[in-house]
Amino acid sequence: MTGLRDNTVILDEMTLCHMVQDCTNVKTQLLKLKRMLQQVSFLGTLLVYFSFMDKSRC
Repeated sequence: MTGLRDNTVILDEMTLCHMVQDCTNVKTQLLKLKRMLQQVSFLGTLLVYFSFMDKSRC
């Protein structure tokens, strides 16, 4: 092929589809991780709040 750089990679359609699927799976897993971390952060905030409320009753 003419006009392509030496470091150019040409992908066939199947390889490209697999790469798109892999990227989509990584994105989905990162979003799940983000949601889990937000839940843990929220639970930690609740624990601190209720711990403070419990101590203030004494």
